[in-house]
Amino acid sequence: MTREEAVQEVLLHLPDDTKKELANISKGDLITLHHGLGTFIRNGLGLWKYYAENPKVEVGETADSESLILIRETWEYLRTHSD
Repeated sequence: MTREEAVQEVLLHLPDDTKKELANISKGDLITLHHGLGTFIRNGLGLWKYYAENPKVEVGETADSESLILIRETWEYLRTHSD
């Protein structure tokens, strides 16, 4: 799954009010979503399993870091595609 596909998968499962809240959060506050939305992403997209099976994907890449990238990319998508 590409990151673009992963963002679309995340968006598919977010309620509209959550999408609005996410679009309006500041970039600096995205880290606060690590435990809520980040957990959903890590579990829902199977990131733990993927990185356990592919431990040497790239130095520094982990399920945690990937979920933060996907949070940021989902946020960017919502900010550029909001009504």
